[in-house]
Amino acid sequence: MKSYRTLMRETLTNETGQMVAAFEKLGQFYDTCRDFKKKPVNFTPVYELLNELGGYLLPKSSESTDITSLISALLKVNGAPLFDLYVDVDLYDRTKSSVYLDFPAKHQNYEFLAEDQKNRDVQRSRKIREIVRGFLPKNMDPKEQSSETDLLLQFCLSLEKIYPKHKDLYNWVDVEQRVYVTYNVTYLQESFGYIKWRSLLNTTLRYRENGADLHSDNNDTNRVRPPTYVASEDQQIYVYITAPRYFRSLGKLLNRSSKRIIHNGLLLLYAMDTWHDIANVTAVKEWEAPCYQLTRSVFGEAVSALYVRQYTPKYLEILVDRVTALFKRVK
Repeated sequence: MKSYRTLMRETLTNETGQMVAAFEKLGQFYDTCRDFKKKPVNFTPVYELLNELGGYLLPKSSESTDITSLISALLKVNGAPLFDLYVDVDLYDRTKSSVYLDFPAKHQNYEFLAEDQKNRDVQRSRKIREIVRGFLPKNMDPKEQSSETDLLLQFCLSLEKIYPKHKDLYNWVDVEQRVYVTYNVTYLQESFGYIKWRSLLNTTLRYRENGADLHSDNNDTNRVRPPTYVASEDQQIYVYITAPRYFRSLGKLLNRSSKRIIHNGLLLLYAMDTWHDIANVTAVKEWEAPCYQLTRSVFGEAVSALYVRQYTPKYLEILVDRVTALFKRVK
């Protein structure tokens, strides 16, 4: 029996013939990554993307009073340096969908699992400095450049420190996820006021709802359209925060940081966590593995949808029933 990873690599290269409709672009992304093996490393596209997302804000530039639009823009391209946001089945009513706010997506699958904390911090600092050198204006005064680098590095590492250590994650889950608190948009804003949540939900979730239909072929009987989320005054949207302690610590960090530094820091973290893999994939001998990892990281929902397509709706219903029964037994 083939492993999940082997099966998905064969699917992405269209050996199974399932790369049709919207999935064709997913396969093109995977193939483009593999083609980069023949090309020299070039960070230019990364910095061009950062410019499209707002670019570097100079020390004397007028600060924006709100970072919501940048966070929304990052979430739209699967970037979540502060937190992740997704829609899933409601915890207490499986006929409805709710919004979930979770830990940063990238942190969940690597880095904080490293045993040597000191060595990991050194490597992360080196990564940040490398990207900062290409991010800052070339004509910036050396002293000002050094100061900016230190400020950005301090913000990025401070954000890293409020994320729980691996050994603490289970304690956080045990204490805080035993009973989930249901937030509406008003209560969410009162509890975590450092983001304009109504605006974030409107722009981010409306974008995702209007995105490509990953089940657009007419023969797919398992087609499910995601719900439309528009956080109007008269519409009740339920939000679950999986780690309230982290979100409270995040608020304290953002409230004591300059909005300009936050803006620049988020762009750097996004470049490092999502796009740095593209440039460094050349150092890996097994080329397909990092390309698959990158595709799954950037287009996680699409890859999952592609995997599910091989099963019939009836079989998926059986699996859901089995998992539900298993969780009931565990409880």
